[in-house]
Amino acid sequence: MGGRDYYPLTMDNNGCRRCLRGGSQINPYRITREPGWRGNNHFFSLWISDALFIKKETWKQYFEPLGIEAFPVLKGARGLSELQSVVQLKIDKVSDHPLDLESYEHHDMEYYEYSGMEDYGHLSMGYYEVCKKCSSKRYGWLRIGPFPNFKGDTDALIFKTQEYFGFGGASEKYIIIKPEIYRLLYENNLTKNLEFKVMGGGIRL
Repeated sequence: MGGRDYYPLTMDNNGCRRCLRGGSQINPYRITREPGWRGNNHFFSLWISDALFIKKETWKQYFEPLGIEAFPVLKGARGLSELQSVVQLKIDKVSDHPLDLESYEHHDMEYYEYSGMEDYGHLSMGYYEVCKKCSSKRYGWLRIGPFPNFKGDTDALIFKTQEYFGFGGASEKYIIIKPEIYRLLYENNLTKNLEFKVMGGGIRL
């Protein structure tokens, strides 16, 4: 299920219904059928790019022993049964510290004007945008140069940034993994079609 349709089914009422930021997941996501994996071990959704879906057997073998939990994934719009080959990695932890964006080499990045796209409710503010309804910020994707450090360390193997990033109808928090998780993925040939970027205090996935 795409776009805004998924939001009331999976998220609590604490988020902004205009920019879709700030809510917490309370129910499993739903997809139409068992994935066709084609040699992959994971996938992301076009609409929910900070939710990592992986093979259930991969989670049980490598992530569950580390104490990393998973959501089931439900079948179809009615969600009456669980899919058997896929789970969603549960990444509840958010960084204890903000990113040091002030020192980011390319923080004066090009920003996006939203003329003609008022349904998203954003107001351009330099290299970030502010939602007109909830006043939350969303930064442009950090795709140029090294990824910025955090202003402090977070004691978790996998977590998300405090900050939201994106454009148009897509908003996400970056997923951060510690080097131990990267080595686990690399040594077990689980990095296919994943993109990593080295940073201080972790590795962005």
